[in-house]
Amino acid sequence: MDFKNYFCPVCNNKFTESDDVVVCPECGTPHHRDCYFSNGGCFNSNKHNSDENISETYTDTEAKNKKLLPEITVEFNNNKENERKEFFGNSADFAPSQTPLIGGKHGYLFEIAVGKNQRYYIPRFMLMDKFKKGLNWNFFAFLCPLAWSLYRKMYKLSVIVLAMYVLILGSMGYFIMNDEGFIKANEVCMQENPEYYTDISAYLSGNGDYSLTPAQQQLIKETETLDIPRYVAVISWALPLVVRSLMGLFSTKLYYDKLRKNIEKAENKGLYGDELKNYLHRKYGTLPLIVVGLIGIIEVTSVYF
Repeated sequence: MDFKNYFCPVCNNKFTESDDVVVCPECGTPHHRDCYFSNGGCFNSNKHNSDENISETYTDTEAKNKKLLPEITVEFNNNKENERKEFFGNSADFAPSQTPLIGGKHGYLFEIAVGKNQRYYIPRFMLMDKFKKGLNWNFFAFLCPLAWSLYRKMYKLSVIVLAMYVLILGSMGYFIMNDEGFIKANEVCMQENPEYYTDISAYLSGNGDYSLTPAQQQLIKETETLDIPRYVAVISWALPLVVRSLMGLFSTKLYYDKLRKNIEKAENKGLYGDELKNYLHRKYGTLPLIVVGLIGIIEVTSVYF
């Protein structure tokens, strides 16, 4: 968008073609980038809840007469504003009309990108930005790293976690499927009953009065005495613990860095105002909890039990 007929409300200078311009994501007021940051956010933040025509503060008469500027309509959701008041409290630093900058970006953009659980993530993002520290314990990311990374749409991270699980299961499966005693016992059980595993599962869970055939008993014995190299067993136990611990410590920092970089990319595309909000809401946020919840249940039961 051409801003050369606009005025920066902070320095009162008209924009030129070479100026680095940013706009308020709530009201669309343009600022010089340096002016925006030095002012701590939008110049008109105290007017966001009023009916005053904010565009009057940064347009000149000539531009309005020639209708060079689009009409800007600002609508605010009172319920959302009340939620933000409850979240930020009455502190001047966290007042809803003065959403603090996080990583040089408007904090409200992070609220939109995070979506659910803003109470948890936004204060931690602020601390990370202020003290430049990345360590922050995230229990859910520790407990279910795959489910958490999918839930937060961190797909590259989820691929890494999934690759770890596949590596562990693949290495264990390789030694199991190459154990002659196990293969022979499994073949005998298959000949007796192709669905023998249901009987063994019910017997091991103690659900009902089940008795195993001699072949099934032999299969369990072979499973307990599998010849798996010690280093494979140690790695299979230690690797998930290490990865989960790293996820617990650094996942929030990785999430913050991803959102900050992508907000910057969206701004560089020229998105602002409602267009920027809709983009962040659509592209980031969270996946449906019911889908990720099922993955989390499978992850927990397969890893911990």
